[in-house]
Amino acid sequence: MSDSSILDNLVVRPVRKEEVSRWNSYMQQYHYLGLRWIGGKSLRYIAHLEGEWVALLGWGSASKNCGARERYIAILDGVGRRNTVDCALLPIIRDF
Repeated sequence: MSDSSILDNLVVRPVRKEEVSRWNSYMQQYHYLGLRWIGGKSLRYIAHLEGEWVALLGWGSASKNCGARERYIAILDGVGRRNTVDCALLPIIRDF
């Protein structure tokens, strides 16, 4: 199967409530830092090919003000907020 036809079958969607523990488990296992707390409001997504999970995506809102963090990452844009993003690619068990 060609790369472009594989991508035609790629679906990215939000994680369902009943899938959160699976998402957390995979993030713990496959993210290079393990599962970290996603602060504030968060979004969790999965990417799957023909029903098989191949990637995890997570976004969390950061705290409104955290001077030490802002100085550390040199945010000088006046907004004072930074969103956190996590991503993990899962091993593909079978060939497509």
